[in-house]
Amino acid sequence: MTKDLHKAFSIIANHFAGLELSENPTSDTYTPEKGSIENMIRGCAVASKRANSLLAQIASRLTGKMRAFTGKEVEDTSIQSDTRCIKKLQEQIAVNDAFIEAGSKFYKDHFGMTYTENPRVFNPEAIKSQTQAVKDAVELLSQIQAKKKVA
Repeated sequence: MTKDLHKAFSIIANHFAGLELSENPTSDTYTPEKGSIENMIRGCAVASKRANSLLAQIASRLTGKMRAFTGKEVEDTSIQSDTRCIKKLQEQIAVNDAFIEAGSKFYKDHFGMTYTENPRVFNPEAIKSQTQAVKDAVELLSQIQAKKKVA
């Protein structure tokens, strides 16, 4: 599988090779070639994070079902369904992790630098128009961000 992924990454990177705007690109210069690989890695990381979250939700639900199990066929079928979903999500996560690992290795080998995710930072000061709606949204979003950090 790794060989196939390497080939796929090469095809994508080569498709965008030579389209950079700068005549003297440096390691931190954006190029469509690097961006295409970065987007695939980042997209897979998002998918993996989402699969992990869904797995945790289903596992929690399954735990509740196991505690409340009375032996009814409908309950048994529901438990089987959740068990199948968890197994499938575990497979997805493993495939995503392999993809991210292969993509990161390709990135390092092809571009000569380690792939690092550049998280987007919410910057309310960058908002030019400070209407009341914008102020309310900034306040609400900062509250949500604070809750995420606590959790």
